[in-house]
Amino acid sequence: MGGGWKDPGILKFAPTCMWDKRLRIQGADGAMRNSAFRVRQMPSVMFFRRADHFDHERFLIGDSVPSGNDAKNPDSWGVGITGKRSVMLVALRLLHYLGFSTVYLLGCDFKMAEDRKYAFAENRAANAIRHNNVLYDSLARRFEALKPHFEKHRFRVVNCSPGSKLQVFERMEFADAVAAASAECGKPVNTQGWYEPNVKPQEAAR
Repeated sequence: MGGGWKDPGILKFAPTCMWDKRLRIQGADGAMRNSAFRVRQMPSVMFFRRADHFDHERFLIGDSVPSGNDAKNPDSWGVGITGKRSVMLVALRLLHYLGFSTVYLLGCDFKMAEDRKYAFAENRAANAIRHNNVLYDSLARRFEALKPHFEKHRFRVVNCSPGSKLQVFERMEFADAVAAASAECGKPVNTQGWYEPNVKPQEAAR
């Protein structure tokens, strides 16, 4: 776990409450233990203030980053959802803050089963699988509440995940998303005229 944290080429985001937390590292025996280093000692880390209340009308404009709700109080949408924190909410909020107007989702299948857990090697107990599926359902309902807010602020979220159960956002094939996202990136750059006014060829020959 420490390799990514120590790499200055990887930009990391962490809530301010984790400022002084020790990193967790995996020993040769596979067990996780505390590192000698803390989050604040790592390079290329940006901190944000995390909120504990989901407000679907101020999600993109508040001065903190909501990850969900506390366990006692329901969120702003009025459907009684408490708790259900998710880093996916944090990721979307931070991407909007960083200036991205379009976000393409990939790997958001919003379903977990005993034979299909994560896209990486890790086990999950039956109760954890049930919890995650409940979380996916709550997230889908929160995204439904957020959709008008996203549209108001011209924040476009596109789901490119094949077979995804997340139906709130518009769908797009991954190849089409790559083409759309890279359409402006490969254009040639003409530096003529940046410092001096452009002149017509016949004028330059005089």
